[in-house]
Amino acid sequence: MKTIRVGFSYRKNNLFSSIIKEVTASKVSHVYIRVPNKLGDDLIFQASGLQVNLCSLSVFLEKEVVLEEYDIEVSGKQYTYFRKFIVSSLGKPYGLAEIFGFLFIIIAKKFGKTINNPFSQGDKAYICVQLAMDCIGLTDNDDKWNPEEFRRWCEKNAKVVLP
Repeated sequence: MKTIRVGFSYRKNNLFSSIIKEVTASKVSHVYIRVPNKLGDDLIFQASGLQVNLCSLSVFLEKEVVLEEYDIEVSGKQYTYFRKFIVSSLGKPYGLAEIFGFLFIIIAKKFGKTINNPFSQGDKAYICVQLAMDCIGLTDNDDKWNPEEFRRWCEKNAKVVLP
């Protein structure tokens, strides 16, 4: 078995991050994947800044407050998919419309309904939670869950490594 490290954070002094935390009743607004780097600083794989990208951990920490990280066990086959997925996803657009779709999902949940994201673009564009869930092969709910729901899944199904 291999592990993929998933992290949860929020952006410092950022209105968009604050709105996500408020609407989802959470302390987190962002999901990322921490990728080990033998050359130095770990890399952060994320959907942020209007595209899927990699940045160094040190640059990431200048803007983000990390709250939790989890190690998720995956098969060797899933880990190989994950490594290829990183390369094939870089530069894909951020799914800005999908964020608004999550508002519809949240409203529907308040009325006891479960709906798919009406603005889902599949693998053509990503938001942070979808990207992370696709990395570990958890695609059944990737157009329905917000960062807090995925965080709760990790709490139950993964090994906490931070805090």
